[in-house]
Amino acid sequence: DGDLINGGYTSAGAVVTTLLKQPRHCTIIDEFGLYLRATNDSGNTNSLEAQTMLIESFGRQDGVLRPKSYSMMTKKDEGGAKIAIKNPAISLVGITTPSTFYEAISGANVADGFLGRFIIHQSNVERDVYDEPDSVPVPSRIIEWINEIKARANMPQELALESPDCVDLTFDNESLKMIKDFNRFQVDMQNSLEVFGLEALPARIKEIAMKLSLIIALAKNPQAQIVDSESTSWAIQYVKFSIEQTVSIMKLKVSNSEHEAQKKEILEAVRAIPEGISATKAIKIAPFSKYRYKDLKAILEELEQAELLTAEMDTTGRGRPSQKWTASG
Repeated sequence: DGDLINGGYTSAGAVVTTLLKQPRHCTIIDEFGLYLRATNDSGNTNSLEAQTMLIESFGRQDGVLRPKSYSMMTKKDEGGAKIAIKNPAISLVGITTPSTFYEAISGANVADGFLGRFIIHQSNVERDVYDEPDSVPVPSRIIEWINEIKARANMPQELALESPDCVDLTFDNESLKMIKDFNRFQVDMQNSLEVFGLEALPARIKEIAMKLSLIIALAKNPQAQIVDSESTSWAIQYVKFSIEQTVSIMKLKVSNSEHEAQKKEILEAVRAIPEGISATKAIKIAPFSKYRYKDLKAILEELEQAELLTAEMDTTGRGRPSQKWTASG
C-alpha cells in the first residue's frame, strides 16, 4: 500500500500531519547521516522538533500522542478539542554510509534518546559487483499472511483520532523470565556506559526486544495467542548483538568535543597498527599527517596516561631509539 510509505519529516507538524492521515506508516530516509548532519550543523529548529516528536511517538503505540497546540493543529469541532492521536505506529528505516553517519552524530543525539530508539547495524560485507536480480512477484504465502493479519485486526479504516480494536497477546512464562534477565543486562550496560556518556543508548533495548518478539510471533503464526519463548529468545539475541556492536563503535566514534574526537581518531588509527608506531613515522601517513607533530605527540601522551596506549622505546631501527605507541590490551 503506497499510502503507508513516507519519505521523511520537515517539522513536528509534519509528523503529526502524517499520523493524522495514516496513524500506521513506514518512513524510509535514504542518506540518513546527511539528514542528521543537516539537523545538527544548522541547528534547524523544525528538524529538531521533528526528532522530539518522533521520540515521543515511539512510546505511544499503546497510548495517545498529544502534540503541542499549533495554529492549524486543532480539531475542527464545537468543543475545539486538541488533537489526540490514538495508538500511533511509525516504522522508520534510515540508510546511510558508516562514515557519513558517525561524522554527523554527537553525544547529544545519544543523550536525548533519539538513537537509542533505533536498532543500528553496520554491515561488514565486503564490496562486490552487484548482480541485478530478476523481478519476481510477491510470494502468495506473504499475501495470505497480510490478509490474515488485516482480517484479525478488523480495521476496515484507520482513524487517527479513534482507538483501534486491539488484540492482546501475552508472553509465556519462559519469555517473561528471559525479559527480566535481559532487563538486568540492560541496567548493567547502562551503568558501565555512564563514564562514556553513552548510558542512554541501551535505555530502550528491553522495550525494543519485546516489540520485536511480538512481531516474530505473529510472523510465524498470524493467529498466535501468546508470544512464545522461541520468538522472545530470537528477538533478545538480535537486539543484544545490535547494541553490543553499536556500543563498541560508538565508544570510538561519538565525541562531545573536537579534542575528544581527535583522541578517538588517533586511538582507532593506532589500534589498526598491531606493531605500533612512533610519532615520527605517524606524522607521514593519514590520518596522523593532518596534525602538527607537537599536537599529535600530545594526544598520544594523553592516551598513554589514560592507559589506552602503551609507550616503549623502539630500538629495532637504525639511529637513535624513538618512542613507539601500541594499543593497550
